[in-house]
Amino acid sequence: MGLPETIETSRSCDWIKTNELKWFSWIVEKPQCDASFYAYRVSTCDSRAKRQVTYYWLLASPTDASKSSECQGGVDLPPSVEIDCEYAPHEAPVFKTVTAIAAVLAAVLVCMIGFVVLHRDSPIIKRSQYEFLVVMLVGGVLMCAATLLYAGAPTKALCGLRPATVSVAFTLIFGALVVKSLRVYRVFMSGAMKRVVLSTRTMFRILGLFVLVDVVILAAWFVVDFPQPALKLEEMAVLRGGSVERLVCQSSSFIFSALLIFWKTIVLFMGLYLSFLIRNVSTDFQESVWIFASAVVVLFGSVIVLPMAYLRSSWP
Repeated sequence: MGLPETIETSRSCDWIKTNELKWFSWIVEKPQCDASFYAYRVSTCDSRAKRQVTYYWLLASPTDASKSSECQGGVDLPPSVEIDCEYAPHEAPVFKTVTAIAAVLAAVLVCMIGFVVLHRDSPIIKRSQYEFLVVMLVGGVLMCAATLLYAGAPTKALCGLRPATVSVAFTLIFGALVVKSLRVYRVFMSGAMKRVVLSTRTMFRILGLFVLVDVVILAAWFVVDFPQPALKLEEMAVLRGGSVERLVCQSSSFIFSALLIFWKTIVLFMGLYLSFLIRNVSTDFQESVWIFASAVVVLFGSVIVLPMAYLRSSWP
């Protein structure tokens, strides 16, 4: 009786040492194929913002790559599948579309800035406090730019610029609305004997304090726990329990993001409260309707869209 034929296996040396009884029978008959005999590779993001997941046998047959040379029968090699990328590549059509829309909106806002400055002596624009109209429009341009920063693979610079740009843009828009409403309130609603007109300089100081809170929170965040691009394993049902590495911006704590959200909520509700107080003032001097409409949009995004996005990302 001669020696048994040599067998080939993809198992590690440690596994062979600890599972001698299991593989000993493979000398006589190949084992049944199961998920432990194949693996998968994930491609980079393509122009459609998709990744291709391709399965392969750990030890494929030299003559037929769809068959394994170390097992027989059992399961077949799963077909390739596509999964969504965790970010939109710059060459993706969706990014190009968003870029075009953001560019058009930014151009419109810049034209509006020029219009406001050019007609700043017009009674309606003067009553609307043109300096803060310009601030709001600048915040809008900054928000358009922020949307483009969320495309592409996360980098250290992008991980810092994304929250900083959105945060400052939000404060410029809603902070300007708050100080404008505060000025109207002090002029028309403080009582005939207590009317105090806020100077433009004072209003800019108040707005500067709002932005300073952003700067302090962001500076503390970036010094203590700068968000870094990191690989995060995400289990996916389409991969039959397998996991995929996702490149995301990650901090060790949610505290600073929570502080920013809390501060934005305060600014938002200050604007809502003041808009309610001055709701009966002439529309030439106040923007209660626009403040309320803007707040509803932001609240919808915060209360509905964000939780849905979180649940979607955490769903197996």
